[in-house]
Amino acid sequence: MVETRKVLKLTNELFVATVEQKIDVEVVARAQLLSIVAGDEKLSSQPNAQRLILDRKKRKLNAWYYLGLHYDVTGNKEESKRCIKMAFKLAGFNAGKSSDIMATLPLLHMTARDWFDDDPYCDDDDEKDGFDDNFDFDPTGTTTTTIDSVIEEESDDSQDHLSDAYSDPVVEESIKKSLEKMKFPQIKDALLIRGLSVTGSKQVLKERLFISLMDDAGFQSGFAP
Repeated sequence: MVETRKVLKLTNELFVATVEQKIDVEVVARAQLLSIVAGDEKLSSQPNAQRLILDRKKRKLNAWYYLGLHYDVTGNKEESKRCIKMAFKLAGFNAGKSSDIMATLPLLHMTARDWFDDDPYCDDDDEKDGFDDNFDFDPTGTTTTTIDSVIEEESDDSQDHLSDAYSDPVVEESIKKSLEKMKFPQIKDALLIRGLSVTGSKQVLKERLFISLMDDAGFQSGFAP
């Protein structure tokens, strides 16, 4: 079970890294937060009381909300709306009524952004939000089906041979996807900071950084970056 303090620690790392433009740290923290909320598609189709039972300590609510803030300040409105909406759903009937501010913050954010154009509990709206309510979440973590904004089908690139070395497909695919968006100079800078070689093609450097970032996330593959 993920502790709330771990969620807050990852959130702090994500925000500080974003402000300081430490892209490699940002990539890992974001991937770990996405892993924490993986499978919450299932929650969105359940009654409010059951949602609260499944997230009694508000770990997932915290993770969704702060991911939403991160995406908002980095200009990704659609991802932000999706994350804040999930946080709002997890808050349930406590939104705006609870003494716990975390149950109210998603409501305030959606109100400020005027994101109540659709009923957040409406099934029609849920069809558009990118969440699969019929998703059969495997708590063992062996499933490769996760949030559609982060996980797509595994690509046939040169990194695929590393897949069996890691036990968290959400972290793995999120980091891969982030690396695909990084520019060559950014990859080289991240490697230099880590004291790693910057010789080779962009693909070679991406794979080298990928291994290093996965190690940072706590997955020691045994590969030498």
